[in-house]
Amino acid sequence: MSIPPELNISIPFGLNIVMWLEFLLFCPFSYMHYAGSFKPFWAKASDNGFVRSTLWSGEMLNGVGAVLLMYMLGSALWQKTISLIEVEILFLSHALWYGVILAASPPPFMLFALINPHTYLYIGVVATAYDLPRPICYIASGIVLGFGMYRRWFQVPQACYGKSSITLDDFVDAFKKLDSEDLKKNEDFFDKSRHYFPCLNKAQHSSSSLSPSATAYGSVPSLAV
Repeated sequence: MSIPPELNISIPFGLNIVMWLEFLLFCPFSYMHYAGSFKPFWAKASDNGFVRSTLWSGEMLNGVGAVLLMYMLGSALWQKTISLIEVEILFLSHALWYGVILAASPPPFMLFALINPHTYLYIGVVATAYDLPRPICYIASGIVLGFGMYRRWFQVPQACYGKSSITLDDFVDAFKKLDSEDLKKNEDFFDKSRHYFPCLNKAQHSSSSLSPSATAYGSVPSLAV
């Protein structure tokens, strides 16, 4: 049964632990998103001043929701109580964050999901507070997650890569073209992914090109996602 409107309840023990973990973990990241400095790889991505400022403002916008959620979590933890709207904002925030992860994660998704703390915090929130939000909150969350999957499998390959589907090799090729020292540190992760998950190199059907710019990324057919 969901929390009655306009009523605050004591935070359940399990949810209290999850909220503290999230608050302590994401407070620094929230600040970094909103007030962080210009990232060198944005300069590598484009030499257009408007595009660079758009990338930077997008990072600030990423911090807006995070800062507000941290403020809400801090307030609830201080008072040791939580309301219906606070629980539902927590659920929807995780759904929206995870929608972005679904939309933007390179193939294979599961490898990135396993190393992303959002995965475990989202599971923790649902496991410890599944009975607190209203059904409409679950419906809204499902729509958000479904949209993230739609964007990842249909919109991102076409709009960003000019292809009908993308592989790990497509992502790595584009990744390396940024020529950023910070990003190069992650190349070892991709190499280990290929080593421990040989299926990623398994040849699949070739993706059809949708635009001349698609060849700029190069393509070595592997596990299409």
